[in-house]
Amino acid sequence: MKHLLMALAMLALTSKAMADSEVIFQKGDACIVNDKRTCVVELDYNDLMIEGKPYMQYLKDKGEKNVADWKNDMDLCLNQFAEKWNASNKGTLQATADKADATPLRLVVKMKKLHLGNAALAVVIGLGSGDAHLNCDVLIYEGNKEVSKLQVEDVSSGSQYTESKRLANIFYKLAARSVKCLKKACKKK
Repeated sequence: MKHLLMALAMLALTSKAMADSEVIFQKGDACIVNDKRTCVVELDYNDLMIEGKPYMQYLKDKGEKNVADWKNDMDLCLNQFAEKWNASNKGTLQATADKADATPLRLVVKMKKLHLGNAALAVVIGLGSGDAHLNCDVLIYEGNKEVSKLQVEDVSSGSQYTESKRLANIFYKLAARSVKCLKKACKKK
């Protein structure tokens, strides 16, 4: 009986680990992905809820170290996103996390809901247990005009030991899946 329960638990965890986030092209010009310019990536977490709380309240509840680490974590996420976007979209629309590269194109990740996961589950069980999850919109603007919008439901990090690594992994996956979705929607056009 004990082995049967263990097998069922592993099966449930494996299917969870194999699940993929849903990235939906909502509106606009998906073929912007084929543009030869560069876009500056920005994160908008003003309305972000982390585990059911406004992000700043959550961070303060966890301690001042979390508040202090947030900016560094977001910078790491921006860099991971830009790196993977560029690797997934060679020769066409490129992304940069450097705001000094002023360009009329902006890619904004509007974060809505985030669950940061659990290190103990991620390390002990693995297979997607304890992973972080993010719901967001990915928007591309030219100036102030919205060019394209993607809706992303539940991109997950996989099992990583620290919250920072789980966050960075989410953005790495988010970039690849966003490029893939835009390319697919552009082909259908």
